[in-house]
Amino acid sequence: MTTTDDFDVRVTTTADGTTVVGVHGDLDLATAPVLEETITKVDALSRLVFDLTECGFLDSSGMRVLVGANRAAPDVRVDVVASDVGVVRALQVARLDTMFTIHSSLDDALDG
Repeated sequence: MTTTDDFDVRVTTTADGTTVVGVHGDLDLATAPVLEETITKVDALSRLVFDLTECGFLDSSGMRVLVGANRAAPDVRVDVVASDVGVVRALQVARLDTMFTIHSSLDDALDG
């Protein structure tokens, strides 16, 4: 787990080998480097899920990290979980919903 004042990132691995990166707090210019540093240490072999259900704000800096993770591992399936309307809308406006499958819950993402 990586933490700053009101932001932390938690990395877990499911029984099937899916790496889940949970983001807690706003993902913006100030916190995106924390996420970026964390995922450089992640060894996702087949699937990476960014769980943004506890993320209340997402800006272009955060989106850049998501896109970068996708590009850095072309053989790894990357999904995003987001339930906050503003976060989902930001992903849609940036057309990242065409790059990632966006799920409304972690259970939905892990079942898919």
